Amino acid sequence: MLELLVANRGNVTEILQRERLTMILRRGRRIVARLEPAARELLARTSGLVQARYTGRVRGRITAVVELSYGPGLGTVRRAFHLRL
Repeated sequence: MLELLVANRGNVTEILQRERLTMILRRGRRIVARLEPAARELLARTSGLVQARYTGRVRGRITAVVELSYGPGLGTVRRAFHLRL
């Protein structure tokens, strides 16, 4: 289980739908897995965990690339995290 802490610093409740949040596990340039985290609601000025289940066989050093889309044509935030599974 991979957990990602997200924060809503605005004053509007955000709904993180599955198609807006993607998690990709990479080893080098190769994509190992695409994870689909569960949708969740994030209230204004709160933080919460987004969970995604990884059931693959790959172990060791890996990079998790997380992308959060604000919506069609509104931009995307991308972060990379180095993990050891």
